[in-house]
Amino acid sequence: MRALILALLLLPAHAIQAGNLFEEGNPGGRKQFEPYFDDETTPWQEIQANLPAYPQPANLVRIEIGPTARHEVFVDAKSLSSDADGVVRYSLLVKSAAGAETVSYEGMRCENAERKIYAFGRPSGEWARNRRAAWGQIPVRAANNPHGILFFHYFCSVNSKRDTLELQRILRSGGLYQ
Repeated sequence: MRALILALLLLPAHAIQAGNLFEEGNPGGRKQFEPYFDDETTPWQEIQANLPAYPQPANLVRIEIGPTARHEVFVDAKSLSSDADGVVRYSLLVKSAAGAETVSYEGMRCENAERKIYAFGRPSGEWARNRRAAWGQIPVRAANNPHGILFFHYFCSVNSKRDTLELQRILRSGGLYQ
């Protein structure tokens, strides 16, 4: 019985000692271990994206979104680029069943499944910069989601570093899995 009481009294001391293993200054501790696995030594820096020419019908490639989609989605193959900052940039045209069109110039980061809208198309065929442009998560599980389809089936994969010509070929061929 005395041994049990002694063990219970010493238990908190052992827990404190075990917690000290992860304090800074301990060569075997976690805080000394993790820095060796930090591959990124410099923070990511986005390049200044120039707006492309406004999409022309001859350059639009239709993207199949799904059997229940009530709109058509097109990517302008001529505007598609894979840039040095790791962002895939492209012009997107979404046409509703009623004929309304929304045009945008966007960027997608395959590294962390984010997208950004740089500009919106005007009916006059000009771009209007998005003054509130910010990176946001791609809703990958939403139904009839063109960005999730572009992310998984066209632009991003295990080998997400693709050059512009390869991305254009994948776009025209119907996706990565065709």
